[in-house]
Amino acid sequence: KELGKVGFCIVATESANDLLCDSKQDENAKMSRLQLPMDLETDTSYLQYFIEYILAVSDKYMHGSGGSSETSGSRSDYPSLPLCIMTSNETHEAIQDFLDKHDNFGMDSKCITLVCRQYGVPAFSDSSGR
Repeated sequence: KELGKVGFCIVATESANDLLCDSKQDENAKMSRLQLPMDLETDTSYLQYFIEYILAVSDKYMHGSGGSSETSGSRSDYPSLPLCIMTSNETHEAIQDFLDKHDNFGMDSKCITLVCRQYGVPAFSDSSGR
């Protein structure tokens, strides 16, 4: 019951360029670190892993399937827990394209929000609010 008030947030503002070898940097110029594989055996990206985890938690705790595949409807019949991905100007398009290419890894697009971080951050100059 309380899980329905939970959402997930992932920060995807860092480019993967500093982690890629020189030959890969040009072809993946705006690749996010979330697109990198987390293991070489399955080639599962970090983003895919996070989304599949959220879907599994949703299946088990929100929809009473207990983690089994025998649910009372398809996954598209009910929403999963929401996911917000904070991107940067450098990674926003790459993350959106990656999600589109992989059909959101099974998550309903209504449950995913991409928020692009701006270059500047609003701030107060002193405690009086100016």
